[in-house]
Amino acid sequence: MDVTTLREALIDELMALNQYEEYIDSVEGKEAKECLRSIYNQKKRQVVELFQAIERIEPGL
Repeated sequence: MDVTTLREALIDELMALNQYEEYIDSVEGKEAKECLRSIYNQKKRQVVELFQAIERIEPGL
Protein backbone atom coordinates (compact mmCIF):
# COMPACT_ATOMS: atom_id res chain seq x y z
CA MET A 1 0.00 0.00 0.00
CA ASP A 2 1.32 3.42 -0.90
CA VAL A 3 1.54 5.59 2.21
CA THR A 4 1.79 8.75 0.12
CA THR A 5 -1.59 8.06 -1.43
CA LEU A 6 -3.07 7.34 2.00
CA ARG A 7 -1.71 10.64 3.30
CA GLU A 8 -3.19 12.50 0.35
CA ALA A 9 -6.54 10.81 0.96
CA LEU A 10 -6.32 11.76 4.65
CA ILE A 11 -5.68 15.39 3.75
CA ASP A 12 -8.62 15.32 1.34
CA GLU A 13 -10.91 13.90 4.03
CA LEU A 14 -9.79 16.50 6.58
CA MET A 15 -10.50 19.25 4.07
CA ALA A 16 -13.91 17.69 3.39
CA LEU A 17 -14.64 17.68 7.13
CA ASN A 18 -13.96 21.40 7.26
CA GLN A 19 -16.23 21.98 4.28
CA TYR A 20 -19.05 19.93 5.79
CA GLU A 21 -18.75 21.92 9.04
CA GLU A 22 -19.33 25.06 6.96
CA TYR A 23 -22.28 23.45 5.21
CA ILE A 24 -23.84 22.43 8.53
CA ASP A 25 -23.44 25.92 9.92
CA SER A 26 -24.92 27.52 6.82
CA VAL A 27 -28.15 25.55 6.40
CA GLU A 28 -31.34 26.23 8.31
CA GLY A 29 -33.46 23.16 7.69
CA LYS A 30 -33.40 20.35 10.23
CA GLU A 31 -33.47 17.62 7.57
CA ALA A 32 -30.60 19.22 5.65
CA LYS A 33 -28.53 19.58 8.83
CA GLU A 34 -29.17 15.95 9.77
CA CYS A 35 -28.14 14.77 6.31
CA LEU A 36 -24.97 16.84 6.38
CA ARG A 37 -24.14 15.71 9.93
CA SER A 38 -24.52 12.09 8.86
CA ILE A 39 -22.08 12.61 6.00
CA TYR A 40 -19.76 14.52 8.35
CA ASN A 41 -19.75 11.58 10.77
CA GLN A 42 -18.96 9.17 7.93
CA LYS A 43 -16.03 11.39 6.94
CA LYS A 44 -14.76 11.33 10.53
CA ARG A 45 -14.78 7.53 10.47
CA GLN A 46 -12.91 7.58 7.17
CA VAL A 47 -10.28 9.86 8.71
CA VAL A 48 -9.79 7.36 11.53
CA GLU A 49 -9.52 4.45 9.08
CA LEU A 50 -6.96 6.27 6.96
CA PHE A 51 -4.91 7.27 9.98
CA GLN A 52 -4.96 3.67 11.25
CA ALA A 53 -3.83 2.37 7.85
CA ILE A 54 -0.96 4.87 7.80
CA GLU A 55 -0.03 3.90 11.35
CA ARG A 56 0.11 0.21 10.38
CA ILE A 57 2.47 1.02 7.53
CA GLU A 58 4.57 3.51 9.47
CA PRO A 59 4.28 2.71 13.18
CA GLY A 60 5.12 5.45 15.62
CA LEU A 61 3.97 8.19 13.32
